[in-house]
Amino acid sequence: MSGDFLPKFRRQLFDWLQHRVAGGRLPFRRVEETPRILTAKGPAAPDLVLWINRDSLLAGAMVLTPAKADEALLAQGREMAAALGLGQFVTWEARAVNIWESGAATVQLLRHRPMPGADRISADDFAIVFEQLLQDLKNLALDAVLPAGQLPPAYFANLCLQTLHDCDPALQEAARRAAGPGQTDACLARKAVDKGWLTLWRLLALLRSGRMPPGIRPERLDRALGYAFADLDRQELLHLVLSGDEPPLPESAAIRFHHLSGRLAQLGWDRQPELAAGTLSMLFAEAAKTYRVATAPLDATSAGSNLLVNHIPPVLAPTDILVAPQPCLSGWRLVAGSDRTPGSQAFDRVTAIPTDTVPARIVANLDDNRPLPPGERRQRSAALRQPWPYRRLQLAADTPAWLWDALHLGGITDPAGLLQLTLPPGWANAAAAELLWSLLGERLTLTTLQQHADGRQTLVMVGHDQLPDHLTLRLPDGTSRELPPLPDSIGPAAVAGLAAAEPSRAAAVTRPRKTPPALTERIAAKVFRDGVPRFPDHYLRRQDLPPLRTYRLPGPLQVVSHFFDRVQLAGPDGTTIDSDNPADAEALILASRDGRTEVELPVDPAFTLRLVSAYREDLLRLWQGLLDECRRHHPAQRKAVALARRLWREHDLPSVENP
Repeated sequence: MSGDFLPKFRRQLFDWLQHRVAGGRLPFRRVEETPRILTAKGPAAPDLVLWINRDSLLAGAMVLTPAKADEALLAQGREMAAALGLGQFVTWEARAVNIWESGAATVQLLRHRPMPGADRISADDFAIVFEQLLQDLKNLALDAVLPAGQLPPAYFANLCLQTLHDCDPALQEAARRAAGPGQTDACLARKAVDKGWLTLWRLLALLRSGRMPPGIRPERLDRALGYAFADLDRQELLHLVLSGDEPPLPESAAIRFHHLSGRLAQLGWDRQPELAAGTLSMLFAEAAKTYRVATAPLDATSAGSNLLVNHIPPVLAPTDILVAPQPCLSGWRLVAGSDRTPGSQAFDRVTAIPTDTVPARIVANLDDNRPLPPGERRQRSAALRQPWPYRRLQLAADTPAWLWDALHLGGITDPAGLLQLTLPPGWANAAAAELLWSLLGERLTLTTLQQHADGRQTLVMVGHDQLPDHLTLRLPDGTSRELPPLPDSIGPAAVAGLAAAEPSRAAAVTRPRKTPPALTERIAAKVFRDGVPRFPDHYLRRQDLPPLRTYRLPGPLQVVSHFFDRVQLAGPDGTTIDSDNPADAEALILASRDGRTEVELPVDPAFTLRLVSAYREDLLRLWQGLLDECRRHHPAQRKAVALARRLWREHDLPSVENP
């Protein structure tokens, strides 16, 4: 089969299998095309996987559609099958359909179904072989599953990663619904990913140490994990204690993680230390990729401590200091083990580094392009006063997070040491890039500029006293050349252009889609299904009718003066109404919004105040329900709030406090 034909044939085979699985009478419940999995040799994507129970990572068969089944492909098939918990796999080739036994030391042919030659094959021939294959897979489904004792670390890593992947939508929704004011979409998405990884690490840590609380109900999993870690040695597992700013674990995700815990215990993962260690290593490597944390060994350097930001090498010195996202630090500590964890200090943010830290070398991989929320910007501005005590740095709101980190690191760099910054593509065009380059140039000079194939650039800088007689330029192909030292007047754009690779095609910018009208109508129908509260009519009906007073209303009222408890209101035509207390004034304003010409309110202002308070409480509950529903359907935080405000205005409701 040709390379162009293979994807089409795989899709056709997928459609056939999906149709037969949907019809029943097979042990398989789902077919998946090219799922991404981890193997002992790295990531892979088998062509087709037939699942008996996907949530439990219980596969029944794996089908490959290669152009040629050579030894390399059979070896790869064996790795992929083992990573799925299978001891068999299928290759559908041009001249035959073969089932291979891969659980033994070597791959052996188990079943062989020949195909007619290309010059005389027909659709009926395909159908016959397809039916024969289904019957074979049905008969071999149970025998194809590896015993628990033969499952490799990659299988358990895939089981954990599948749970993370499936829980992500629910975690994202929970983070949006729990969002506080001023939090950006990128920040909320990051919190959801953090919650998933931290929950996974907590489960694995408790299972591995034999301290998993028994009898946990799925819906109480998050709270049970919090109690479990509160009772443990805080020095040993401090990094896994629940923090107050984590979003809640939604019920659907809690059920999946609870199922994962039971599945791991069922397979004896916690009773095999080497297997558990291998699984944790694979998961940590995947977490490092997710958070873009480098794990390569460090270049040799002179004696002294290292400050490593988003870089966790295989070997660390006790004096080294780590800064990385909390999920990466948690995974790193679990991989190292409590008895072998080096004495390195570790922090989850640059601003947590002790003020007296003077490392001999700083190595930082920075690429977080999200702007900071207003509250975090204020905190970071205050933190910059420590490394830059004689500066009052004012950075724009769109300054990316990586640049804040770079400024902080540049300020604590020892002039006798070394600063190595790996910056994202286009770093020189970022807001405040000129300021960063200017401040770094006051203390340091550039000695090496490295261009990466993905557009990133690494800047190696030393103090002016260590100024070399040339600038080393390293290119993605491994070559290097020497340039004269840079003049003091050169700007960041010129520096970045020295080693810029061929400009890649700019990614197409997708215009944000407007919320579909049908979705807007569904949200409104659900939230306002019981109508909207009307004041004061709906609230007077709830009480025994008190003595009432009639007010004439000239139209929507506004406050024109307020002196102690006396409030004067005015309508559009200038007609004024005097109120002796704020409760009556607010009630009149609320009642005048719908255009009525008169309203009856209680004579007793205390009674009126109770009506107004009840109305405001109903409005707040209704607004929160509307906001939650918009956030559930809309991943963009600002757009969700904007949609909620639009629907609120369309229903002619008064504004609520802190919308």
